[in-house]
Amino acid sequence: MNITQLSYRDVAGGSEQVALDLHRAYRDLGHDATLFVGTQRDATNNECSPLPNEHYQSRWAQGFLRKAPDIAAAQNTSGALFRRRALQTLANPQRALRKALGYDDYHFPATRHISELTSVAPEVCHLHNPATYFDMRALPELSCQLPLVFTAHNIWTGTGRCTYPLACTRWRTGCGSCPHQDYPPTAPFDRTRKSWLTKAALYNRSLLYLTSPAAWALRELEQSIMAAGVVEARVIPNGVDQSIFYPAAREEERRELRARLGLQPDDFALAYTAISTGNPYKDPGTLGQALDLLAPAGRRIVLMQMGAAGDTVADEGMITKKTFAFTSDRRELAATLQACDLYVHSARAEVAPLAILEAESCGLPVVASDVGGVRECVPDGPGALLVPACDAPALAHAIECYLSEPVRTRALGAEMADWAAGRLSHLLMAERYLAFYEDAQRSFARQQLQGNGRPKGGSRC
Repeated sequence: MNITQLSYRDVAGGSEQVALDLHRAYRDLGHDATLFVGTQRDATNNECSPLPNEHYQSRWAQGFLRKAPDIAAAQNTSGALFRRRALQTLANPQRALRKALGYDDYHFPATRHISELTSVAPEVCHLHNPATYFDMRALPELSCQLPLVFTAHNIWTGTGRCTYPLACTRWRTGCGSCPHQDYPPTAPFDRTRKSWLTKAALYNRSLLYLTSPAAWALRELEQSIMAAGVVEARVIPNGVDQSIFYPAAREEERRELRARLGLQPDDFALAYTAISTGNPYKDPGTLGQALDLLAPAGRRIVLMQMGAAGDTVADEGMITKKTFAFTSDRRELAATLQACDLYVHSARAEVAPLAILEAESCGLPVVASDVGGVRECVPDGPGALLVPACDAPALAHAIECYLSEPVRTRALGAEMADWAAGRLSHLLMAERYLAFYEDAQRSFARQQLQGNGRPKGGSRC
């Protein structure tokens, strides 16, 4: 099969890693796979290609954009950023004005040329979180050219702007008067009503094949404007590369990994990957409060915070916080998880965090907020404890359950790894997507036979 995937970046969060893992799996299975990204941070990564939006710009715009500094490759200085933004504004003043007024940015002209970007036209186009790199206005036309598969790694496609609506229900009836205007993706003015209406009109003229790694997300989107354009929907759980994420083979190997990270034999190491204080959907503050409530009972607790801007160490009595800079080296991340005792995930909103699956595959019990689709990512039983979001005492109590019984915690971790090995493989994820692609192709062919070949007016294809 000839498969084209589109993703936000080559190196970023869980959804981008899923796209990359699928791309690698498809190629390993003999398919002709291409991965385009909105932004390529690693110029040496030849597995994916940036969407050539500049190629489809006017000559005026191309002239300015060629002079803009490449922030992904150059030093990320304030001067380079200012120059780049100034040149982008001169290249596309109308786009800059719309962004300044708070409207969604749909100026990505390569979107309409997806079928032309590969030597052979793709049989399936698969989108991962299309915000900020994809022109949503192209949906009706593209969805009538080939099967268009969406994976909802969040709820943005069903709202006027927000990634997760939290307790707000306005996204079901039209948005406007947004109570979370400062939540990402941020905008200087509230245009959520206009954005909601624009998306609704596009979905009404489109034929989409929707997937999500959690049934929770599909249930949410079934109540949204996106439902009008969905032909078929399916839950396809995320997976991780089990050749990278697995428990340490021997206790001696684990001791070596711990020593390399500065961990003492009796230390209780907590792994945590969501440390951003600027993301309102993550909740490092509650974890910090929970740590203050713990009674270490003579054991030092070490919080291994992965994904920071840099490496730091802070000692606070019997609690040490180690932060590790973000790395795209999956084996380095796996080695850190293999050295830990427990994975903790505090968040206010999630769909299906890849970080939890990686920790489980490395043999760690899990304590996590019971939000979104997190419950679908863990097995029933003592190997995982879910607590209410933003509840520091409950989070502290759940951590203490494992802290007080280290031998049992290790045994539960081994059971978790066995559970994950049979369910969380990225190859199994790829096989499920391939089966969905085939079903989408058959459904798409039926739509063509019924005369739904092109978008017409305000109707579907």
